[in-house]
Amino acid sequence: MQQAENHGRCRAVIDGMKHQWPLFAVFATAGLAAVDPGPGAGIYSTANDVLAPSLFLLVGLSLPIAEVQEGAFAWRFHVLCQGYSLLVIPLAYYGLTYHWVKASGVLVGSFPDATLAAMAMPTTTTTCILFTRQANGDDSVTAANAVIGNLVGAVTAPLLLSRLLGGDAAHWDLQTAATDVGLKLLLPLLAGLALQILLSTQVPQCWGSPARKKGIGFSFTLILVLFFYLIFCKAFSGGAHGLSVPDVLKMVGFVTVVHLAVLTGAWFAGTWLSPRRRAALLFCAPQKTEGMAMTLLALIFGGANIGKDTLPIVAYHSIQMVAAACLTAPVAEWIESQPGALGEELDARLMEEAPELPAAGEWGCGDEFKAGAT
Repeated sequence: MQQAENHGRCRAVIDGMKHQWPLFAVFATAGLAAVDPGPGAGIYSTANDVLAPSLFLLVGLSLPIAEVQEGAFAWRFHVLCQGYSLLVIPLAYYGLTYHWVKASGVLVGSFPDATLAAMAMPTTTTTCILFTRQANGDDSVTAANAVIGNLVGAVTAPLLLSRLLGGDAAHWDLQTAATDVGLKLLLPLLAGLALQILLSTQVPQCWGSPARKKGIGFSFTLILVLFFYLIFCKAFSGGAHGLSVPDVLKMVGFVTVVHLAVLTGAWFAGTWLSPRRRAALLFCAPQKTEGMAMTLLALIFGGANIGKDTLPIVAYHSIQMVAAACLTAPVAEWIESQPGALGEELDARLMEEAPELPAAGEWGCGDEFKAGAT
């Protein structure tokens, strides 16, 4: 029995590592770029113009439109989730810690700006849904917010960053950036959504196949890993930019604390929600997409130190994946322990407030109705 349990635990660890292979790939690309950054640094600018639109075309193709219908009209939840994700998190970071970490030297160089860029991003397109589903949360509202967040965030993130950073972002030109965001983010994203709708109606059998979902997901991850490789090459080709190991460790520690604070805020913000939707908020609002962040960082900070600027993004993404993976099992157990986890408490209140229905015989249906109802 003990051997079987140990085997099960090992299998779960291996399966978890398989799901997190992009993180290992990102770390591997950093090592490759450190050894020989020349090839990637030489094609960074040209490749960026191709990879960024491709990335968001795949985002549009992969957004879970078909899964949105059930949770599409939970507008109170959507307002809470998007308000917390796109406004409360970046504004709280800016108001409470941004100026302090710059003045105190806790984060060096452009790390405070890059961390703010990470905080302004919308939620992820798929992992937030997967974690919510693993925790037995309401993945229908999570799917709806993955779509809403990436559409709204593509507009709000650059506008909010331009407003908050202002002169601090030396390379920021709002008019140029707005054009680039439209061409590199919004246009491919909307094209992907339109193509998804067209293909799902014209060839529903092929479009609904698991192979299609895996192919798009793998292509997205592959492009993102390649994007990171080029960015790291760009970083290492210009030297360390004055960075030291303690600087990086302090940044990782700070970002960890920030993410834990964001998770705690999301948990308490959802106290009025049902247990399953509270779990959905926990796994949706605090998570931040890295693909959009890469493009926006390139627009805001230019190409000079773009590799260094991505380190807070990589750190936050890695931390949020580890934290979510650790929370799924405890949250699932908590949901199961709640008497109203599946909405029974709401159903009970509705039944109490509803008028009493006539007995079966009063409908003229007799014993047949009773038997059918039973």
